[in-house]
This record gives sequence, structure tokens and C-alpha cells, in this order.
Amino acid sequence: MKTGKINNPIVNECTAGKPQNKENAASASRRRFLRSAGIAAAGLGTATLLRPSLLFASTGAGLKPLDRELLASVARSIFPHDRVPRSLYIRIAEQVAAQARNSPAEAEVLQPGLVRVRELAAPRGWPKLGRDDRVAILRELDGGAFFNLVRNTAAQVLYRDERVWKLIGYGGNALARGGYLDSFDNIDWLPDED
Repeated sequence: MKTGKINNPIVNECTAGKPQNKENAASASRRRFLRSAGIAAAGLGTATLLRPSLLFASTGAGLKPLDRELLASVARSIFPHDRVPRSLYIRIAEQVAAQARNSPAEAEVLQPGLVRVRELAAPRGWPKLGRDDRVAILRELDGGAFFNLVRNTAAQVLYRDERVWKLIGYGGNALARGGYLDSFDNIDWLPDED
């Protein structure tokens, strides 16, 4: 192994008195790697500050606006409530996306599921389909990982929100108010048994 001086004044100044061996070379390689990684991380950080959508695009779990709209519409088709505002269904779509960002298993389900919905809705497209056509597509997806992800998330977001309870006519937790002491059989919307 050659241990003489290198013909580079900067390297000679940094390594003065140090023998040129594998450890110094490895240390220099580590420094170069860390410097390159730092520059790359700084560049990515700056890019995501300027365009936050790049952050989601890099994980593969973010939602484009059309995907968010489609997901919200699928959730509304699974749980159709006329009185529930569209913004709550958008919140469901965002919650599904957040879960996908935090779970690799759910991330693998989300985009292929959206693609499958689009395939089944072709050539007219999901927004132009009527209720019966949407229900037929949802029945085909029922039981699959995508459908379960959307259904379970939508149920939690919708039915844990007390504002929704008022909109759909749910009185809330009866047990917290003493149970159904006098009104357990006041269901007037079911047909009477003969």
C-alpha cells in the first residue's frame, strides 16, 4: 500500500500527519456520502415546502383531487345520507389517505382500488353513473380490501361524529342517559306484526 502524499493541497492539509490507509479512505467516503445525503434531503425538503403535493407523491399514498373526489363519492354511495354535507365525505377520503400514508398494507390497497372503481365504471365514469350502477359496482367490490378500508373508515368518521347523529336522527348513546326505561318500543317506522 502506498502511503505517500496526495497531490491535492486540500487533501494534504486535511490529512497532514495522518497515514493514508483504508480507514481514512472509508472516513472520507462516509463524509462524501453524508454530504450528498444532506444535500439531497435539503433539496427534497425545499421542494416539498414549495409544492406539498410532492411529499404525498413520493410516498404513493397521497390523493390527487380527482382521487379524493372519487373516494368521497364511493363513501357517500356506501353510506348515502342526504342531510350529511359533502365536506364530511371529503374528510372520510382524507382519513383513508392518512391511513394509507401510515400503513404500507393500506397504501397497497388504495390506488389499485381506485383504479378498479374506474375500470368498472368505464366508459361513462363514476360521476355519471346512476345509483343502481354504483350499487352494482360496490357489490362487486364488497368483501375486498379496498371496499373494507373505505367502509370501515367511513363508518367510524360518520357515526362517531355527534353532529351527524342529529342530521340522521340518531338520539345518541341511550346507556349514557339511563337506557330505554320508558321508550324501548316506540319504533313507529317498523310495520306492526299481525
